[in-house]
Amino acid sequence: MSVSTYEAAGPASIEAAMAFDPGGRGLCGDPRLRVALRGSIRRAASRLAGADRVLIVTGFLIERAGVGESDGPPGSAVLARALALLGKDVRIVTDLHSAALVEASAAALGSRPRVVTLSPGDGELACLAILSSFRPDVVVAIERPGKAADGGFYSMRGSDMRALVPDTDALVSRASDYGGVSVAIGDGGNELGLGSIGAIIDERVPLGSTIRAVTPADAPIVAGVSNWGAYGLVRALELLALEGGRTISLLHGPGDETAMLEAVAAAGGVDGCSGRREPTVDGLGPESNLAALEAIRAASSIEGEETIDA
Repeated sequence: MSVSTYEAAGPASIEAAMAFDPGGRGLCGDPRLRVALRGSIRRAASRLAGADRVLIVTGFLIERAGVGESDGPPGSAVLARALALLGKDVRIVTDLHSAALVEASAAALGSRPRVVTLSPGDGELACLAILSSFRPDVVVAIERPGKAADGGFYSMRGSDMRALVPDTDALVSRASDYGGVSVAIGDGGNELGLGSIGAIIDERVPLGSTIRAVTPADAPIVAGVSNWGAYGLVRALELLALEGGRTISLLHGPGDETAMLEAVAAAGGVDGCSGRREPTVDGLGPESNLAALEAIRAASSIEGEETIDA
């Protein structure tokens, strides 16, 4: 679907808006995925709305560039700001490759969330220390490398980065031990928290059986770009409030989107597909990113009514 066709279609649901796939990856368009993940956005937003403390983990290293990519930090900053506006205590966990990108994204929005930076070699013990001290009600993984079946952390090209990135899987897999639930947002199948859709990833994604993440989240979300999944979650928070009779404005605007991507590039971040330091995401320029943002803003419904079991 072209950008112009997408804009004209005006997707009614958040899920349909996030499924815009101009990059042609094919994962979010699989009809089985729509069934498997039905209700995930609503479940995630409902738990976030009722949470006091939220932990977000993000940052995906682009090995050939030696720095994190532009997908993930902006989405994390937008979600963190929205949650802060709702009175939540929010912290963002990332790594040395993406810390500056998270901070630049947040600064472009005029916010300064607390950022916890992990180093290569950090793993379960570091994650459990964070969970134990902060005790988040919800953990949200956004475009974060997830552990594969062989213990590696893979790029979409099949490069194993286990020696280069901290292992943050325990933030999702052990969240329930500390009273929390987990949400995961990804777009390619190698992201933390997408373990429950492994069979679809194996079939739809090149090298899927090798690179796919195995740790499942309570509410997995797949979008054409992971940032868009985070934006969809923010829009879902607005719609839940509207269902309860309140009108709130949480989602950022086009100018903010442009400012964030320019700030990420200025901070050294790269496009995850091209590896170039430019204000694009996964090979997609401003037209695609702004079209997705506006379609998400225009979405008027959330699919599903299920809730996560307490």
